[in-house]
Amino acid sequence: MLKYDLKGGKVLGQLEVEKDANIRQVVLEKEHIALCGRNVLIITNQELEVVCTVTEKFSIKSAFWERENLLFYTTKNHWKYALLNGETGVMKNIDEPMHLVRKMGDRKFLAFN
Repeated sequence: MLKYDLKGGKVLGQLEVEKDANIRQVVLEKEHIALCGRNVLIITNQELEVVCTVTEKFSIKSAFWERENLLFYTTKNHWKYALLNGETGVMKNIDEPMHLVRKMGDRKFLAFN
């Protein structure tokens, strides 16, 4: 994984990610980056230094940053959260896979299944 400056034409950061991580989505926030793989969630700072890694039993479907230190993500059966210290938890069981897009209001979220 590379962080590349298109205007300056140089590499700003680099992170070695295992091939079996199978990164599918990158979610940016001003202070952190979430790399979502099939069964792994890697949270880094902007310099691509790993802050925490979360391993999931089921496939990670989507993720988005709620705040600087709170990431929401979904798996096949759950809507979950992850904190920068590596703590995770289930917010809600879901009947079918859901892909979170963004927060729309105080208690509304844009998602599709």
